Amino acid sequence: MTEIKLEWPNPTGGTAIAYYDDERQEFTNILHNLNAGGAANFINFLAKMTDLPVYKITQEFQKYAVILPIAVTSPNIIDTEIPPWDAIIPPGPDKEILKMLWEGKQYKEASNTLTIGSKTLMNRVSELRKIHGAKIIPYQKDIKERFIKKR
Repeated sequence: MTEIKLEWPNPTGGTAIAYYDDERQEFTNILHNLNAGGAANFINFLAKMTDLPVYKITQEFQKYAVILPIAVTSPNIIDTEIPPWDAIIPPGPDKEILKMLWEGKQYKEASNTLTIGSKTLMNRVSELRKIHGAKIIPYQKDIKERFIKKR
């Protein structure tokens, strides 16, 4: 086993260390004390250093990380004000879709705003959920519960 230590000092504070098995092309441990934005930057750093896709590193991150951002690891993820996908999904249409749904808009309302079909929007959200999991891309019913709990 050829284990590589990848250390990353976050410019806004905190540090992160990942131990990577170069032969098996997988992580053996990840330690960090980063916020959600710092975690996203660290994931991008690891992608560049290892040539692994970001989604694979995100899965490994959740599997091995000792300390994760509250937005990703909170047992009741919907209660947090920071969306769990915010640090993982890059800026663009996917992030806009998720932002609207997170704000409580229905699929039809979001699709009208984005001028795309509601079925297209629903399919894209479903694809994102398959890639990242329901903890990162919550179902609409879970998002609605977040608003009910706030009242």
